[in-house]
Order: sequence, then C-alpha cells, then structure tokens
Amino acid sequence: MKRHKILIISTITMLVAACASSDEKSAENDFGIVTMLGDDTLAVENVSISAEGAYAEVILRSPEVRKGVFELTLADDQLVAMNATWTREGDTLYVDSYQVEGDSLSWIRNSPNGIRNGSQLLAPGMLPFIDMVHWPFEFMVNRLENDTSDYHVFSGSRGFSFKAWRNGDSTLIIKHPSRGEMDVVTNATDNLISVDGSRTTRDLTVSRVQPIDIEALEAGFVKAEKKGKSFGALSGRGSGEFEVNGATVSLDYGTPSKRGRVIWGDLVQYGKRWRTGANRATHFTTDSDLAIGDLLVPEGEYTLSSIPGEETLTLIINTQTGQNGQSYDESLDLGRVQMQYRSIDEVIEVFTIDIVEKDKRHLLRLRWDEGEYVIPVITGKMN
Repeated sequence: MKRHKILIISTITMLVAACASSDEKSAENDFGIVTMLGDDTLAVENVSISAEGAYAEVILRSPEVRKGVFELTLADDQLVAMNATWTREGDTLYVDSYQVEGDSLSWIRNSPNGIRNGSQLLAPGMLPFIDMVHWPFEFMVNRLENDTSDYHVFSGSRGFSFKAWRNGDSTLIIKHPSRGEMDVVTNATDNLISVDGSRTTRDLTVSRVQPIDIEALEAGFVKAEKKGKSFGALSGRGSGEFEVNGATVSLDYGTPSKRGRVIWGDLVQYGKRWRTGANRATHFTTDSDLAIGDLLVPEGEYTLSSIPGEETLTLIINTQTGQNGQSYDESLDLGRVQMQYRSIDEVIEVFTIDIVEKDKRHLLRLRWDEGEYVIPVITGKMN
C-alpha cells in the first residue's frame, strides 16, 4: 500500500475519540483539527477553549514528529500569557513562555542550548501564530466583526498582522501578510469549520473534527518515521553542479513535493508568475558566458522564476540575488525565454531542476509530476 494511503487510513481510524458528554464540554469548545498537505497528514490538534483561554495539544510531523502543548491565558478577551512546550518522544526540545507586562509582551525560550529572551510592543487583541498549527484561527473567526478586521499576532520573537473579511454568511477570507489568502468556512455560531490554503504558497487543507486520540497518533507517526516514512520538510533545498562544454553551472532551489496533488495548471497555475521552487528564490550561477535558448547570459549569478503555460513556460532570468522567491523586480530582468513542455513516462514526486546532455546538446529541465519543461543551453562568448 502506498505511503499516503497508510497515513490517511491511520488518521481516519484513530481520529474519533468521541466528544465528552458533560454539560461543560461541547463540539464548540472541545474539538480536533487535522491539517493535510496534499494527501499527507501534516498535523493533528486537540483544542479546549474557554473564556479564560485555551489548552491545545499538537502533533506536528514536519520536519520530524514532535508534540507541542500550549496553554493560553486570556482576561476580558485580551492576552495575558502563553506557555508552549515542544517535545520529541518525551524529551523536551524547548519551552517558550510569553507574559504581558504593561504595554509589552516579554518572552523567554528555555532550551538545552541555553536561555534567550526579549520583548516586543503589545498590540490590541494580540493572538499567537504558530506555523503549520491552526487552533488560534478559532479565535480569529470568533472575533471577526463586520467587514474587515486586523489581527495582530506574535510568533517567536516577532509580531505582524493578518487581515480578515467576510465573503458570505458562512465564509470569510484570512490573508497572511506574505503567503496569500485562505478561504475559511464557519458554522452559524462563527466556529472554524475548514481552511482552504490552495491560494497560498502553502496549499494546506484544514478541517475541524471531533477530539483526536493524540497519543495513539503520535506513536503511529513516530513508528512510521522510524520505518523511513517520514513527512520531512515542507520544502527542502536542492542543488546541483553541471558542466556545459567546459562551463560550470550551479543551481540552488526549493524542492516542494507532489504529495498526491495535480501540479501543472493546478497547484502551479498557468499564466501566473511562479517562484520555480519554494522559499528562497531559485539561484543560477555560471562561471562562463552562456546562451539559454536565444538569450545571452553573461558569467555571473542570477535568479530564475517562470510563468507556466500548457505548452510553453516563460523562464525569467533576473539579475537580483539573495531574495525570497516571492520578491520580484521586473526592472532587473536580464531577459525571458520560452521552454517547451513535454510529458514523461514517470511521476516526479519532488520538483527538480537539472541540466542533461542528450543528442549532443545540453538541456535545462524543470521536472515535476508527469511533465517537464526544457530548453537548450550552450556556451557562448559575449560581444
């Protein structure tokens, strides 16, 4: 059985530890959350919310299985404190403690590497943001008023803001400041039901469920990881060094995985600029002058992005370097060339960029899913 089917079946089997039946507990204040990336389970959460705050247990599988326990304290719907403890198989990785002190939010991280601390300005209604974890979104949707709300959040030692607005009676949009817009569904009492991140750089799917058997899932995920079925990083880095007729070409790029998703024309949309990888911009270095297609590329370092299409892909070669893949200044383009699409007889799980020699010529290839875009690369002296 394929890896993703094993994970989905184990999740469905273990998910339902039935909701408690006492008057003090209900599906509205005690619930679970499942976060998927493609057909892989990324995180599971158990949450208990009250007027005094929240208690949450989280199993996060990236880059390795670990457990987080969060205790959030509120007074009059305002932040007072939060403690977050992360462990792996019972061993403490680190403990983060946040405390409101006047108009500041102070924090301390205690880890085996020592103690770090700092503070930041406390913003009204401040909430936590925990990467790849979604129980704080329940507070966002509960607090949404009429048309638009700004949510101030803290994450580690920094703070930033989300925006949210209604898109219908039971739908709203929450906008991450850099990753894009998430489509959110709520119920009649403004409880979080689902989050669709397909319009963001993360493409996560989040669902509210009944409380989850966290301990059993943690043990299952650890066991699978030890058998080589780990989730790994959401997007790692790939690199390669290639020789083209005496020139050395180096590539450094993000490596997102397919994870059961349709890539070309779906996850990577046609007609929209794509960072051509993930996270940091894709970097391309050559120690000699080259021609990529009909574009002359002088010796040096560049970044690559692209605009995919059904039959061709516009490869953008830009002179800016060192930036995140979302950052793009068209005025710094060296030029653009067209790569040709072709189907392949295998499924490429992890996005790959390489240069191969075939039929006495070198081809630059962008490969993912069941297709690739290619273009000739040759050495050439600039005039």
